[in-house]
Amino acid sequence: MKLILKSKRLILRPPKLSDAPILEKYINDRLIYRWTLNIPYPYPKGGYKKWLLKSLQSFKNKKSFNFTIYLNKEPIGSVDLTKIEWSHKRAVLGYWLARKYWNQGIMTEAVRLILDFGFNQLKLNRVESSHFKQNKRSGRVQEKCGLRLEGIGRQAIFKDGKYFDEVRRAILVSDYKKLKNKKK
Repeated sequence: MKLILKSKRLILRPPKLSDAPILEKYINDRLIYRWTLNIPYPYPKGGYKKWLLKSLQSFKNKKSFNFTIYLNKEPIGSVDLTKIEWSHKRAVLGYWLARKYWNQGIMTEAVRLILDFGFNQLKLNRVESSHFKQNKRSGRVQEKCGLRLEGIGRQAIFKDGKYFDEVRRAILVSDYKKLKNKKK
């Protein structure tokens, strides 16, 4: 299995423990916390290294595939396929990116790489993802990568004492192949 994924600007590969300090600095951001479900704020000191160790074990066990995103050899975020159900050939897509790299097309590029990995190497049939309805940037990334709207979970997320609507999208391997053929 090929575990180093490359595009014109980016390299995605399994995380390295040596990247933990810089990624922990980037992820300790109130705006990243605001639009994610499982990232705490403030981020606990040493927490990213612990998370990376678990992530590497899940990688080895093929339970999830978390890739660190590198731009010019600097780790700047993460993109992953988790909650893999091998019997149904499906996974959940998740991602985060250091704020100073937002609005540069980087996450769209990273998601395209991991979708290619999921469909071509893992032989998945379906990749699903969701985002807070108010997080238009995340929705735009998913749309550009071919994930189709499947519905809105009204007040499906409870965070910081408030309910939020959750937009749910997915892409099938057949959708992905059509997109790839259009680009040729």
